[in-house]
Amino acid sequence: MPADDPDVLHLGDENRFVVRLDGAEAELVYGVRGDRMILVHTGVPEELGGRGIGRLLVSAAVAHAASVGLVVTPWCPFARRLLEQHPEMATGVQVDWTPPPGVPAPPDTAGPVGPEGHLDEQEVESFPASDPHSDWAGPAS
Repeated sequence: MPADDPDVLHLGDENRFVVRLDGAEAELVYGVRGDRMILVHTGVPEELGGRGIGRLLVSAAVAHAASVGLVVTPWCPFARRLLEQHPEMATGVQVDWTPPPGVPAPPDTAGPVGPEGHLDEQEVESFPASDPHSDWAGPAS
């Protein structure tokens, strides 16, 4: 992280990574299910936009997952697109591309299957919806 990047705080008891800057707070909310860190939502206030803070939050979450041996499951639309477009960010960590509940798997994926390392249907249905206000419609083209 460059010296001029803001600090990312891990609030493990709240399942959040946050950046507090100029009186505003950006966050990445996650959940842990078994060996999965499910990236649920990334929110960056408008006044902090354009500074790469969302990327910093995703990077911190992925680094944490790697350090504790968790598989990253990006349900957050922003985190998913970022990791798809920059796979180097996920070096050293396994990524499970299972989509959030209620969102069909893209046609080029098999969907959630337990033995191959994806969340099984029961786990997917038991985890809270990622972001009810999400506009996620599948992988970025």
